[in-house]
Amino acid sequence: MKLKEISCAAALSLLGVGHAYAQSSVTLYGVVNSGVTYISNSGGHSVWKLDSGIDRPNVWGLTGREDLGSGLAALFKLESGFNLTNGNMTAAGKIFNRDAYVGLTSNQWGTVKMGQMFDYLYRNVTFYTNGVQFAPAYSFHLSYDIDRTAGEAVANAVDYETPNYRGLRAGVMYGFSNGNSNHVLSTGLSYAPQGLMGPFSGSLAYTRTNGSSSPTTDATIAQIVFHGDKVYTVAAGARLQVANNAYLNAVYSYTNLTLPLGSSMITQDFEIGGKYEFAPDLHAGVGYSYFMQRGVNVQGLTPTQKFGIASAGIDYLLSKRTSIYAFGTFQHAFAGNQPAGNFLVTGAPVFGPVAGTGIGPTGAAAGFSSGSNQAAVQIGIRQMF
Repeated sequence: MKLKEISCAAALSLLGVGHAYAQSSVTLYGVVNSGVTYISNSGGHSVWKLDSGIDRPNVWGLTGREDLGSGLAALFKLESGFNLTNGNMTAAGKIFNRDAYVGLTSNQWGTVKMGQMFDYLYRNVTFYTNGVQFAPAYSFHLSYDIDRTAGEAVANAVDYETPNYRGLRAGVMYGFSNGNSNHVLSTGLSYAPQGLMGPFSGSLAYTRTNGSSSPTTDATIAQIVFHGDKVYTVAAGARLQVANNAYLNAVYSYTNLTLPLGSSMITQDFEIGGKYEFAPDLHAGVGYSYFMQRGVNVQGLTPTQKFGIASAGIDYLLSKRTSIYAFGTFQHAFAGNQPAGNFLVTGAPVFGPVAGTGIGPTGAAAGFSSGSNQAAVQIGIRQMF
């Protein structure tokens, strides 16, 4: 990504401030993408539509850094997501709905940040999913982002990450409730001796969310859908270069969601993909995810449900900043009574308490297939700045 850097001196002069500090900068960056999508079965019929943010989230942001000397620097990041098709923010009422933090970083002691930021599942594991390596966001993990790898920011957070030691880094984050939100604990460990794009890299992450399932408390999508009081996920991901220009990626996640009246739902994801670079400007990949979902005292769901998600994508770079792409996702519901429904294709399924029995379906959701299969294909364009 080509980034436009604006010196603090220039930025401050625009504001009428007469002085600035050396070795300081503010960077403006962003990604915009949109495309035409075909959905094979949405409520019993096919759909064509314009859809944005499917290749990557549409975002714009600012990062800043000031050198304080002796290897110490102050930093900040402000990032906002938006819908390119209508100009709306992706989270109503939040200007910076993704990252919004300030902190200090030291070559010797690591980095401390405070504000809103993503947990270690997103920061450490999401990179290894098919949805980042080559496939559309439609291929993320079920319609309700069961393991939050699609990215769900944590508010009121304090984060510490160690310095990089020969490619090894560790971190821990805690999100305070501040009286109206959930408590969130997240930890992560990553190993990338030659960087994420090197011959090998891998990571582990754990995130636990306790509190309310109300949307006003920054609950996860899965908590809101299933009225869950708490949820935790353990996940691992890796990427390996297996030949010249050929790479394998893999992810495993285990999620335990506590539901009303003592019921619970356990979901496991087994994911693998492969990517080949035919040329510096032409990349393609294919992959598959297999989900096993087991409900305990969950009415309306069979004891075990299974879903498969196959995905593929091809990306052609017109320049360093502009690409055209084509990709698709096919979901199949193997067992159980839940229809197929891809992430960002459907609305949230409607579940609620069922008296004396736990939780069960209380209504339909828009966008789900009328059967066990659903495909979503998009052709689009992406530009970065």
